[in-house]
Amino acid sequence: MSAATSDLAREYGESQPTWTRELQALEEAGLIRKDGQKRRLTAMGRSFVS
Repeated sequence: MSAATSDLAREYGESQPTWTRELQALEEAGLIRKDGQKRRLTAMGRSFVS
């Protein structure tokens, strides 16, 4: 599964800049990676979800 900031803003509210900041923090923590304009969970990120 992947998501863009516009997808998240539309589905869950908040602004795209807010989602961008949140996603950058998750990327810095190694939980997601950027894949084009969308982000995907890394193996570490999936371990937190499952």
